[in-house]
Amino acid sequence: MKKIFVLDIKRGIINLGWLMSAFLVMIILYRPLRGCFSNIGLMHVLEWVTLPMALSGFSVFAAVFPVMGYSNSFYYDFTTGYLRFILSRMSWKKYGVMRIISVGISGGTILAVPFSAVFVICYMVGDKGSLAGRLYEGTRVGIFIEQYGIIAALTAKVILGFLFGALWALTGYCVSCFILNKYAALLCPFVLYQFMWILLFKLPLFNPIFLMRGDDLDSYFLSGMMLIIYIILTCIIIMYMLKRRVQNV
Repeated sequence: MKKIFVLDIKRGIINLGWLMSAFLVMIILYRPLRGCFSNIGLMHVLEWVTLPMALSGFSVFAAVFPVMGYSNSFYYDFTTGYLRFILSRMSWKKYGVMRIISVGISGGTILAVPFSAVFVICYMVGDKGSLAGRLYEGTRVGIFIEQYGIIAALTAKVILGFLFGALWALTGYCVSCFILNKYAALLCPFVLYQFMWILLFKLPLFNPIFLMRGDDLDSYFLSGMMLIIYIILTCIIIMYMLKRRVQNV
């Protein structure tokens, strides 16, 4: 069981889709920084961090990348007969938990790894002094930075990126369980993401596009909790869909 679990995680992060997605995210986030290196030491680290999100347009397409790693794995498991093989060695519940963790890690790291790399660059070139007169002065995020430090704030942002990536990777996997089509898991999450962005624009607490950075809600904790709630709901739906699917195996 342990070997199968470790192998499944490796399959989720060591594949062409994961590598291409992480690389594309890194390029998209890095490009806005190139034209600002003349301001080294003039802007605060957290002001540098806002540039990739504000100028790259990444947030609009953020749900596209996490699904490219492992979200359509159920389609291949079901159509190749691997699902029948794996269910002969473990219960469908264990399979579901294993795959939820693997898909979540795959999607989460697709964003967390590039985020970490870009944040390291921002930390190296940014001013690490007081927030007085800066962008975050007087905000709850600013208070968090003053109390816990810049590293803690950047870590919180990486965690939010991981949770956001995990959510949409699992959403893709949920779609894969519902629609046996290898492209559905890649396209439907993005459509849902855009739909929720428009429908919930005036309700930022429930709008996924406002949960990724923590700045929009002015709270890393609240953003993280909302993402976790969405992930839990998605996992419940996945387990329900798996229970129905295994009856046909």
